[in-house]
Amino acid sequence: MRHPIRSAVVAGASALLLATGAGTASAQGSLELALPFPLDIPGLASLMSGAAAPGATAVAAQDAPLVVVPPEVARKAFEGSVVAGVNEARTAVGAERLVTDAILSVEASVRADQLAAGDPTTGDLPVPESAEARDRTVLQLPAEATPQNVLTAMLTDTGMRERMLDGEFATVGVGTATDEDGQIHVVLDFER
Repeated sequence: MRHPIRSAVVAGASALLLATGAGTASAQGSLELALPFPLDIPGLASLMSGAAAPGATAVAAQDAPLVVVPPEVARKAFEGSVVAGVNEARTAVGAERLVTDAILSVEASVRADQLAAGDPTTGDLPVPESAEARDRTVLQLPAEATPQNVLTAMLTDTGMRERMLDGEFATVGVGTATDEDGQIHVVLDFER
């Protein structure tokens, strides 16, 4: 016998997975989903037909784009895709994969935020501490840039490509920030 609360939880989790694009069809790009229920799902009551959560507003497809992923999650996904691409390029030339370092990532994020805030100093400031064991790559890309654009820019610049593919580097930290004009600032800190 099915338990009504467990069934509601499963239905809610399934709806959330579909809304965030975690389903197989959406991952392949074949699912265009317009949700008939409010974006804010504060509880299971919003899954009941005719019941709307207090303060929730239904968004019609023509009124606004469907944004389910919080900006910080999207930022981390972008950064993770950059690291994955760098690691694919490194393995193609026989270099070891880089491990993401939390401290390097924080330092890279701080520098990216400074650049997005309009810091007039060039992005090539030395990485804090032990400059001989670390290196920094800085990119400024247009608003519609993707992680693939980051990799293309790095591979077409000789200095950036050498840093990215240097087999002596073992860890990486990536930070991204968007300025008020929509340009994306990407900072990669490499460490031996």
